[in-house]
Amino acid sequence: MRLSFTANILPASSSKFSNAQPEIKLSKYNHNFGNVKEGEVLHTVIEVSNSGLDDLEIKDVKSSCGCTAALMSSKVLKPNEKADLKIDFNTKNLNGQIARTVTLYSNDLKNPTRVLTIIANVEKE
Repeated sequence: MRLSFTANILPASSSKFSNAQPEIKLSKYNHNFGNVKEGEVLHTVIEVSNSGLDDLEIKDVKSSCGCTAALMSSKVLKPNEKADLKIDFNTKNLNGQIARTVTLYSNDLKNPTRVLTIIANVEKE
C-alpha cells in the first residue's frame, strides 16, 4: 500500500499565519445628533483607521434603512492610514427618538464587522 500526501506551502509572509493583521478602528462608535427638526438631512464624518500591520480592506458598508446613506473615501487602507466615512441621515417622515446603524465589513480577522449607531430626536414642526 502506497500513501501519498498533498500540501500547500505558504510563504512565511502569509498574513493568515503571521502577526501582520489589519485592525479596523472608528473615531467613535455612536453619534448623537440631538434634537433636530423633521425633514432635515443631517451630515457627519467618522474617521476609519487601520492600526494593524497589514492592508485593511473595507468589503462593504451597509446602513440599516434607506434614510441613511454612507460612503467611504477609500476602500483599502495601508497600516496607519485613515479614511473618512461620510454619513447622511434624512429625517423626512420620522418622529421621536430614532436610532439607525451603519455596518462596515472588513478583512479584520478579530473584528470583521464594526457597527456605528446614529441617534437623533426628531421633532415635528
